[in-house]
Amino acid sequence: MNDSATLEEQFNKAFEKSVEQTLQSLGTSVYTAVMFHLERAQGVSTKDILKDPKIFSEALQKIFASGAKIIEDKVLQEMSRELGIDYEKTHGTFDQKVSVVHSAASKRAAILLN
Repeated sequence: MNDSATLEEQFNKAFEKSVEQTLQSLGTSVYTAVMFHLERAQGVSTKDILKDPKIFSEALQKIFASGAKIIEDKVLQEMSRELGIDYEKTHGTFDQKVSVVHSAASKRAAILLN
């Protein structure tokens, strides 16, 4: 397995874990409701969320309205912690912010490999 595949797997695992932990922190019923909404109402799987974070953001906005931004921020903080990088709030959409975290994790991995 090459380093980029390993990094991508680590990133996806951290993203998935961060989503789960953040929603679980709001209560099991919240986690269950959000996942039900994604899977049943929108036909979205966890793999779809990993491929396109915008899907997750849109679902959160439908459920929580403006509160979705707080949840998204918590996911980004947790994901950054999981990946061993500093979290810095940035402007942009959730999927853009996920890309920023991904880039930071890639840079950190490159530094550690050298």
